[in-house]
Amino acid sequence: VLFRSGLYKNQQFANSTPITLRTTYEEIFILWDQEAKFRPSFRTDGLKVYTPNIFAKVCGVKDEDDSKYFKSIKSLINDDTIYYRNIPFLREKHTLSSSSLNQCMVNNKIDIDKIKQIKEYEYEYLDLNTQHYIISKIEELINLNWIKYTGSDLNNIILGTLLNLDKPTLKLIQKFDFTKNIPKIVIVDTTEEMATIYDCIYLLFLNLIGFDIVIFTPTGYRNIEKFIMDSSFENHIIGEFMFNLKAPNFKTSTAEKKSFFERFFG
Repeated sequence: VLFRSGLYKNQQFANSTPITLRTTYEEIFILWDQEAKFRPSFRTDGLKVYTPNIFAKVCGVKDEDDSKYFKSIKSLINDDTIYYRNIPFLREKHTLSSSSLNQCMVNNKIDIDKIKQIKEYEYEYLDLNTQHYIISKIEELINLNWIKYTGSDLNNIILGTLLNLDKPTLKLIQKFDFTKNIPKIVIVDTTEEMATIYDCIYLLFLNLIGFDIVIFTPTGYRNIEKFIMDSSFENHIIGEFMFNLKAPNFKTSTAEKKSFFERFFG
């Protein structure tokens, strides 16, 4: 129900359909702090809410001014931001046993009751709506064919990765109110390394959840393109490519809380 004041009830919607916006580079900064309900393309339809979000890669450095460049990135980071310095950021491989995979999934469909019974499932403590939302988005990712990977074990990799999300990510999903502030992922990648399949699954999944995601790549090198379809995100070239830059350690409460996660995954 939308009240006459234009306000929605807290946590009114149990799930959301993201609408990934096609923006200019400048519009990222305009939209970034706007609540979902004030963004273009936001709408509700009965029990459904359509949440506009951002998924962009930014290459180069405007005016070759690295100080101003990193200052602009810092302006995007707040307490609802997970920040990664460089790619890859997920190195650990998690998989399901064959029995668990066969138990919870048939013909690319996940049985919600059965997936909760497998030994690898550790989300029981989350709100039931959050659990079901996570599972539904895992299944959606499996069926979207957004991932450039031909191995027969893709479903297992997706499930293994997304059933082992770190606590900071899970907290942001749990608190995400689809009409209000949108959780963020900001990445600065200054290296020559490629994103892993686990990195890309994580990013595509959070795009489906409704997160804003921006990957700053001053070098202009490829990173997420190895496994993610180019059509899934906006690509902006804002200036000359610059090398030998070092990603700053922007301090946020979220980043500090997840330091164990960074240590574990390298």
